[in-house]
Amino acid sequence: HKDITNASKLCTNYQISSRLQSYGDNDVEIYDWAVLDENGNISSTFNSEKQCTFVIRLRFVRDCANPIVGYFLSDAQGREIVGANTDYLNQRLGMRTRDERIEVRFEQVLGISSGQYSLNLGCSEYIDGNLIAHHRMYDLCVIRFSRSSFNVDFYLPETTASIKKIA
Repeated sequence: HKDITNASKLCTNYQISSRLQSYGDNDVEIYDWAVLDENGNISSTFNSEKQCTFVIRLRFVRDCANPIVGYFLSDAQGREIVGANTDYLNQRLGMRTRDERIEVRFEQVLGISSGQYSLNLGCSEYIDGNLIAHHRMYDLCVIRFSRSSFNVDFYLPETTASIKKIA
């Protein structure tokens, strides 16, 4: 993969949606983000049968005990189709301090149906049993996926089929 560590703003490569909803208490700021194709290039068009990487860069405005970072893709009807977060993947971020910057990456082969999806990013934290939204960016931009085979629903898991004649 290409090293994008010192790249200037990654998100300037995208057309931001006019429907963007950005909200939260801003104790954490998502200051940059991108989606990389299987070659490590910033893109908005992907083959869903190949690996893509969701990159989210955050800056902590205050100390956070265990923030949760994630993304999901939604369809034109607003349904959440696929996504991941650090909590579900048992990747605890632990204590983060004020002014600390981190980069979280999710590398996946999604296998989703061909089509357009909205990218949604977020950082939250459980405080006293309540999920607090620090920064959420919904309907951020359009991401397009294609695949060489058709599937019935949203997702085609890695599947092989075999046929044999029986007596």
